Amino acid sequence: MAATLADRPEFAVIPQRIILPVLLFILGNAWAAQYMSAKLIGDAGVDPVSALFDVHVLLVVAFGLWLAAKGRLFRPTWKHAGFFFATAGVGSVVSILAELAAAPHIPASLLTIIIAMAPAFTLSLTLALGTEKLTTRTFAAI
Repeated sequence: MAATLADRPEFAVIPQRIILPVLLFILGNAWAAQYMSAKLIGDAGVDPVSALFDVHVLLVVAFGLWLAAKGRLFRPTWKHAGFFFATAGVGSVVSILAELAAAPHIPASLLTIIIAMAPAFTLSLTLALGTEKLTTRTFAAI
């Protein structure tokens, strides 16, 4: 298994110092597009549950294509089902439904600021529950 992206044959011609900033740029724009989309969906009067379903279908397709390209299969077990449902419920379904429901009623700038605070809130919650230790790396990530 390759240690870094630069060690993989398909990335050998591209220096790693270029790949990582480009990937960060792409992921940052995809993250921002999610909030612009929420505002557009909310203003268009689309049902939040339908929009949530559509988003998750796209995510499943993207994840499936990624796994297929890597030659892996996703085989969840019942042992992990509770974790998957809890993570999906708290981390995605509840938050995106709230976002889509609020989007038509508040300005896009305020929606973006509130959502951008999610990582700080998550870290605060994990520190309060004692499930995460604050390190320089986690602080820099926020």
